[in-house]
Amino acid sequence: MDMDRPANIQNDRNQSTHELYSLLIMISTPKKVEEMANYALANGAVGAFFSYARGTLPNHILSILGLANVKREIAVLAVPSSMASSLLDNINRQFNLAEKLGGIAYLISLEKTSTESDDEPEDTYSMIATIVNEGEGEDVVEQVRSSYPIGASILHALGSVNHSKKTFNFEIVPSKEIVLIITRKNLCEAIYRKIHDSLRTELPGRGVIFSTNIDKVAGIFEKNRETEKVITENYNKLMNSESCATSSDLPPAPTANETAEQDKTHQIAVLALVDRGHTGDVVRLAETVGNRGATIMRGRFTERESRGFLSQTGDIGKEAVIMVATKETALAILRQLRQYAATHADEHILLTWMRIHSFSRFSYGNE
Repeated sequence: MDMDRPANIQNDRNQSTHELYSLLIMISTPKKVEEMANYALANGAVGAFFSYARGTLPNHILSILGLANVKREIAVLAVPSSMASSLLDNINRQFNLAEKLGGIAYLISLEKTSTESDDEPEDTYSMIATIVNEGEGEDVVEQVRSSYPIGASILHALGSVNHSKKTFNFEIVPSKEIVLIITRKNLCEAIYRKIHDSLRTELPGRGVIFSTNIDKVAGIFEKNRETEKVITENYNKLMNSESCATSSDLPPAPTANETAEQDKTHQIAVLALVDRGHTGDVVRLAETVGNRGATIMRGRFTERESRGFLSQTGDIGKEAVIMVATKETALAILRQLRQYAATHADEHILLTWMRIHSFSRFSYGNE
């Protein structure tokens, strides 16, 4: 398979071999996500993966972000990068994302190798993804809220560490939660460090955190500019008033290996969309070339406009596998999985990758 494009696009679209794609991620109520995904699929998106989530926000900014502590759904779609921005603008206008808790949608570049410029405006955004054990997602949000009035989405997931060494089937895995936070880029490092330092532990398997750049976001702001000004002022006050921890409050100093891992920027997140029942094979193959674990989200996948929210019988049960690794290991994983996919066409494995600019594990003890 061509390493410059997602596998599903290579197989299903007769387009240029050099065309790049973006992820269009949308979070809202299940019914609205279904409607937005149908619109996107009818206007250029290639396929849509759906999974359930819940939103969480402090009450005083419920009017700013399109999330609340209620049932949500996330849709992840592949969109040609050349049309991704205009499609997001059309969805924003069509579905009023910035009004009445309409939801949030954003774009992340896939298979982008160039580094980001240093002169980006301060109002650009980043996504922070924190993967923790089930039941700890709310703890992550509360830790950040003690200093920053953020909102978040919490997704259900499964975890995998060295499953090829286990004697039982892959399906026996611990439950995880993925906490997604969208923040201004100039606050990303501070929020990232707040989460990492509050969850850092010597216990193994606590979880990981990584961040990546967002190309464009819709639904983050209310149209009222005065409200935006108030939120910005609150951010600045919180940043200036945050107290420093005393030496007795601080966790042990990072080990040499931990520091080295955190200093490796621009790592790669390998993304695989796999038919249910075949995820174990994908994870085990990745482990043979050095992968240290995976996070799996269960959901459904469609490549066409569905017939409405309650008519999903034609959708395919899929699992999205997320594996973060250094560039060298990620390339080895991709080669291994592409060779496997070429000889197992009936399993319909879709592969792609994206750059991340920070990655850390919470456990500083032996894994």
